[in-house]
Amino acid sequence: MAIIVWGDTYGVGVKDLDEQHRNLAERIGDLHKALRAGKNQAVTSPKLKSLIDSFSEHFAAEERYMLLFDYPDYMAHKARHDRFTRQVADYHDRLRVEAALLSMEFLEFLSDWFTTHIIEFDRQYGPLFREKGLP
Repeated sequence: MAIIVWGDTYGVGVKDLDEQHRNLAERIGDLHKALRAGKNQAVTSPKLKSLIDSFSEHFAAEERYMLLFDYPDYMAHKARHDRFTRQVADYHDRLRVEAALLSMEFLEFLSDWFTTHIIEFDRQYGPLFREKGLP
């Protein structure tokens, strides 16, 4: 079973950003599958690093649009991104240093943060971005 079941609930109404969100959900799902299959740290660590990189690229895209369109909640939104990025990077560093295995708890954190963030915060920028001409 997928850890995130993608649906319209998570759409922000901006094609590129919705596609990025869907891709991130799939990457979280891939990590979940690897963990459930008992894959070791040599397999899960690169997947987590790739996911971190994808989140960074996605956050940068959102933040560029926020600045371009003078999104009023930019600073608070960016702070949420930055805090999440630090939490995930710190966890990844601990995995590498301690040679620990990825935990289901951490995957649940990723999934919960991601879906909640989209619904509570990302969906707020959708109307402005569409108004400014983003398809």
